[in-house]
Amino acid sequence: MSKTILVTGANSFSGGWIIKYLLDKGYNVRGTVRSQAKESRVLDGIPSEQQCRISLVHINDITTDSFDEAVQDVDGIIHVASPVQFEITDPEKDFLLPAINGTIGVLQAAHKYNQNHFNKIKRIVITSSLGAVLDQTKGLRPGYCYTEKDWCPLT
Repeated sequence: MSKTILVTGANSFSGGWIIKYLLDKGYNVRGTVRSQAKESRVLDGIPSEQQCRISLVHINDITTDSFDEAVQDVDGIIHVASPVQFEITDPEKDFLLPAINGTIGVLQAAHKYNQNHFNKIKRIVITSSLGAVLDQTKGLRPGYCYTEKDWCPLT
C-alpha cells in the first residue's frame, strides 16, 4: 500500500513540483488549496493516469483546527503553504502572523491526530517562503537573483 503525503500550498510553485515528484515516485498525495479555482489549476497540471492518487482539501482560513481534516490518514506532511501578498500595510498582521499560525496549525493538527492513531505521521517537513528574503522596502525587483545576503529584516 502506498503512503500518503500531505502537501500544504498545493497550488504554489514549490508545492506543484513537490506533488509532481511524489506522484512520480508512487506516493498518494493530499494537497491543500484555498479555492475551487486553485483546485482546478492543480488538477489540470496532473497527468490523467495519476489523478486517482491525489485528493485536495480546501483550507479557507487559517484557524486552530483548519488542518484537522487534511492530516487524516497521512504518513507525512510537507508544509509549503505561506501567505504571499504584495500589498502589505501591516507586515506582522498581513504576513508574519498568518505564516506562524499556519505552521502552528499544521503541527497541532498532526500532534492531535497522532495522539489517537499511534503516531502514524512519521515526518513533517517545513519549507520557507519568498517572505524570508523579500524586503518590502525595496519593492518588487523583477529578474533580481536573491542570495543569502537578501534576508528580510523582519524575519
